[in-house]
Amino acid sequence: MHKVARVIEKLPGLFVGEWNGLQIFLVPSLLHYWLDLIGLQVWIRALFSYQVHNLPITIFFLLLFYVVFILMKEFAYLDKFRDKRTQEKQTSDFLSFTFGFHQLILALGVALMIIYLLGTFFKYFYNIQFPVKKVFLIMMHGTLIIIAFYQYIINTWLSRYMEEGFHKKLAQRKLREFVATNVKAAISYTVLLFCVVNISIFLYRWLMHLVLAPLFYSQNLFQFKLVLMKTPIDVVYNTILIFFAFMMSNLLFSPLIKLMNSFVLRFHPIKSENKEPDAQNEDQASPQE
Repeated sequence: MHKVARVIEKLPGLFVGEWNGLQIFLVPSLLHYWLDLIGLQVWIRALFSYQVHNLPITIFFLLLFYVVFILMKEFAYLDKFRDKRTQEKQTSDFLSFTFGFHQLILALGVALMIIYLLGTFFKYFYNIQFPVKKVFLIMMHGTLIIIAFYQYIINTWLSRYMEEGFHKKLAQRKLREFVATNVKAAISYTVLLFCVVNISIFLYRWLMHLVLAPLFYSQNLFQFKLVLMKTPIDVVYNTILIFFAFMMSNLLFSPLIKLMNSFVLRFHPIKSENKEPDAQNEDQASPQE
């Protein structure tokens, strides 16, 4: 029973580990392989025309799934160090991340509300129309990509300190000290991470197009079919199917990520010291930071 529980706990790492998921945000067309293309096109057109009243609830559920996705990524990341850190540290770090992430989402929501109010104000009083919907989509898309990218890069940098059992806040402080004295190495490795992520997504896109696309389209395998939205239940149903398609894409992307991540970790400029963290430093770092 314990082994079954451990396998279940490892599943998030398989679906959302490392930079898994970024391929969909950077290349949304990769979802086409898992969703019925005609149904997807009809659904998108309806959302921005005669069913625009369903757009807010659709955005809400898509954002909800994004929050779940990011929290799963953080859980999978912390789970890699569960044998080297106390349960208290694991729980504290996860709760701290969850609180900070929700603050960020709240700030994003407030910014979008301000843009909407400004657009309405100028339209009503000055008859000046701004492309509010387009601005909404660009801001949301860009912000979601930046959050996922930053989470992967910062977690990769912190991994050496986390392996030594440090609290995440202390690991962040030690990382700042390292970067301050090794600026060139910090920039070089960050650029390497950025390049590896984009190269892996390019390879995945190429493999999907040349190898798997003919199988998908000829046999209609693994394609989820969206429904016409007549009730809020249909909206929920469609967003759940999109989330499933997203996870299927991640599952197929996972082996390539494992291969390339093992390569990129070899060049990590911070070498593991394999020693226990200083208890006094831990006490100093946790309450006030």
